[in-house]
Amino acid sequence: MKYLGVFDNPGQLVQDWISLTLPHRALIACFSLATGLILSGYFDILILFFGVMMLILIYASQAIYNNILDYEADKINAPDRPLPRGAISMKTAWAAYWVLIFFGLLSAFLASPLLVPAALLLAFIGYIYSKYTKGLFVLSYITLTISHMCVPLLFGYAINAPIDATIFTIIGFVFLANFIAVSVKDYKDVEGDRAVGLKTLPVLMGVRNASYVTFFGFFLLALIFWIPWYFFGLSLTFMVAYGVIALLRLIYGYKLLRNPSPNVASGILKNFRYLIMLEMVAWWLG
Repeated sequence: MKYLGVFDNPGQLVQDWISLTLPHRALIACFSLATGLILSGYFDILILFFGVMMLILIYASQAIYNNILDYEADKINAPDRPLPRGAISMKTAWAAYWVLIFFGLLSAFLASPLLVPAALLLAFIGYIYSKYTKGLFVLSYITLTISHMCVPLLFGYAINAPIDATIFTIIGFVFLANFIAVSVKDYKDVEGDRAVGLKTLPVLMGVRNASYVTFFGFFLLALIFWIPWYFFGLSLTFMVAYGVIALLRLIYGYKLLRNPSPNVASGILKNFRYLIMLEMVAWWLG
């Protein structure tokens, strides 16, 4: 029996839907939203709960849309994924996409009416990334950083506090601190990206030259990590935490420089997700 992706192996069904929706991809955005709420000076658990639900649902919808667009390429590069394997039909995927969008908007409204435009903006940015900027080097890094960190941080703050120069300065530093980190994703499948015509940093410059650029970016970040502590009068705890994060980024950048292989890049990217969440915790402590 096969209906809405259901077949005789329910365990495989769950695994396929997780692979298609990638719910863990919303973790960084959830931490960013929580950071915005904390920085605003007013933390409401119900707002956070429904805000997190909104982020998980909206990001899941965008993961599905990205898989739909990658269908032809995945038949060559990743034939075991749910759509090219036929475990989930395209019709079912499209239906799930719109259902997730609807419930994401509903969750946003239940959290705060102000999060409804945030949900729409995230859905739009996800569409732009999947459709246009994913293979456009710098633009792909910009859209990912804005959607995963800047937008949730801004709207989380704006729910309870007026938007001011302080939050824009914090968002600007968060953007710079993570813009380079996003580039590591492009080292995972350089040949596949080249085959489908994506213009990523390793494709354009070659893996070795690109790794030098990535490392240099992390080196610069290690030099300026103290700026928020100095200008915002944050605690020594923030300074220490952010210094550790900057040092770990530099170490991982050097590791990539020595061996810019897909396996190494995948491991580093996973660790970077934890570093970004730790970065948000540092802002809480600050």
